[in-house]
Amino acid sequence: SELAHLCQARVEKLYNDEATVANVSKLIKKVGSQCGPDDCFVFYYAGHGANLPDQDGDEDDGRDEAFCLVDQHGQTSPQCWLRDDDFAELVTSSVHSNTNVLIVADCCHSGTVADVNKPIWEGYRVMSMSGCKDTQTSGDTGQGGIFTHSLLIAIDQFKTRQVRTCSVGELYDETLKVDNAVFKSAQDISLQARPDKGILWPLMPRGQYVAPLRRASTKAIEEVGRDGPLTDSKVTDSMPTLLVRPENSRANSDGESVKASSPLKTSSPNKDSAKHNAPTGGALSDSSLVAHRSSRAAPAEAPVVSGKACSCFGRSSRHRGGNP
Repeated sequence: SELAHLCQARVEKLYNDEATVANVSKLIKKVGSQCGPDDCFVFYYAGHGANLPDQDGDEDDGRDEAFCLVDQHGQTSPQCWLRDDDFAELVTSSVHSNTNVLIVADCCHSGTVADVNKPIWEGYRVMSMSGCKDTQTSGDTGQGGIFTHSLLIAIDQFKTRQVRTCSVGELYDETLKVDNAVFKSAQDISLQARPDKGILWPLMPRGQYVAPLRRASTKAIEEVGRDGPLTDSKVTDSMPTLLVRPENSRANSDGESVKASSPLKTSSPNKDSAKHNAPTGGALSDSSLVAHRSSRAAPAEAPVVSGKACSCFGRSSRHRGGNP
């Protein structure tokens, strides 16, 4: 929620055992009720995701996607997960169709977790950016998801280039470039949009922004520098690189080639070398966070979030076209 804090967002949050379907639903309804025409409602989730057998025949692959929440005792099982069908019903019943909707999901099996192509979203402007395809798992760095870090570094890069505003589609393309260059992950960060990908990204800090991973890298460089001269290998081991190497590429949201470079050297497991299974039983270490941003009220102090999180933001149309 550091980014939300820099953008003076109002934040509602749930952590760990608080992240039940009832509590998440309550906060989505609360934030949704505060969003007006041309505002932007944003839901962010980072945690466990899973596939479930399709219940109503609306999935081509026969599988629903789901957010793995917990029950009132902090235990998790398919009975307390939030299915894509139910999530879409919850958001569309809580947020007016003249409010833009953005869903950001950093979890496994999340490509269509918002079901934005289904009839229930008819009349909405909605975009869903997710950490991977429905058949994939999302990698983790040990200090946050690869997708989340790629997204934050992309915002960092835009701010470094003095970009004041961007669409969600433009930020998605930059996120792909960062993932390719810094992590070179096996997961395919995905984007679905209805009817287009032109919604403005609602959380662009007014001043300077340095992504958490770049701050950590800078600190690491300073620390290795105390142990002797900074060699090229020390810098490479400590700091993500965004240098382009033409031999690595991936298609962006327009189907264009996005060139990539060497991955960040890290001990974090690759998702293909440690494939997740859907969690069953036991308490989750995930968290849930819901936030609202509007110029119509004085900004509240946003909490600092560490670890996994789920969140919602509402951005007032009074900020539309400019920095928050």
